[in-house]
Amino acid sequence: MTPQPAAGVRSAGHAGDKCTRPAAGLVDVVVDVRLILPALNNHPIVQRASCAFYPELLQCVVRIFEYRGMLHAKAMLLDEDAVLVGSANLDIRSFRLNFELSTFVRDTGLNGELAALLDRLQAEAAEVAEDVFRRLSLGTRLVNPAAHLLSPLL
Repeated sequence: MTPQPAAGVRSAGHAGDKCTRPAAGLVDVVVDVRLILPALNNHPIVQRASCAFYPELLQCVVRIFEYRGMLHAKAMLLDEDAVLVGSANLDIRSFRLNFELSTFVRDTGLNGELAALLDRLQAEAAEVAEDVFRRLSLGTRLVNPAAHLLSPLL
């Protein structure tokens, strides 16, 4: 079965909570799920919490790319004609507490332009390999999940 058009997600926040975990479930319906996330975050605890979700997502064949530049706008491509774009992080806390905005648009032209931008960002990013997490130090393997416990507050 050939994967459907890419569902690309870019978030300057972190890579997981109840809202982003369903991305792992999308693999069951044979879609191409890719996350483009910042390689370095301006909040170290957010960086650690984000990385705590990587192994679970990678096991579900979600591809994660770390971009070495600033990412603030959030965007998601759905099929070939739908786009979600805005400044709100794609997590429960942001949806409930932050005063930021996103909009959902059905437009094949906008989808194509955003797909091209995400392709350029992905080309400049480093793909995260699943085996990286097996080589992490014991300290890092303990700190990342501990930071994850703070995810609802980040």
